[in-house]
Order: sequence, then C-alpha cells, then structure tokens
Amino acid sequence: MAQDTLVDVKQAVAIAQDYLLSLFPTHSRVELEEVEPNANGGWRITFSYERDDPDPFGIRRVMVEQGRDFRLYKVVTVDASGNPQSVKIR
Repeated sequence: MAQDTLVDVKQAVAIAQDYLLSLFPTHSRVELEEVEPNANGGWRITFSYERDDPDPFGIRRVMVEQGRDFRLYKVVTVDASGNPQSVKIR
C-alpha cells in the first residue's frame, strides 16, 4: 500500500485477519470481536478463536458447561497505511 493511503476499517480488518492466520495457521473459526481506531490513524483489531489442539480429556467441554470461555483473544495493530505492526494476547 502507498504510504499516503489511509486504510479504512474493512481493509484493516481483512489485513489483520490475514496477518493473524499467517502467524497462527493452525487455528480455525477466527471471529472478529472489536475494532477501534488508534491515535495515529491506524486500527486495533481484536479477534478470537478456539484452539485446534487435541483435547483428549474433554477439558473444553467441561469449561463450556461451567460457562467459561475457552476462546483465545488476539489484538492486531495495523498502521494507517495498512501495515500490520503487532499481535498481542488479550
């Protein structure tokens, strides 16, 4: 993307999701949770997903039955020109 081009929210979400999946390719069912602009014209985008790891003891099922969330949350920061800057756990 050109340096002077500002990325809109839909573009930022698509870029962030592609970036997240490139870094964590084994995870599926990625869901968009939150999007917020940052002070520099970029975006902080929160995604959630479930681990695809084997669960031989059924811990996830028990946690869900107890009302606990077993999803992981990641925040991807995209700058104003559409370049991913960071991924953090939330």
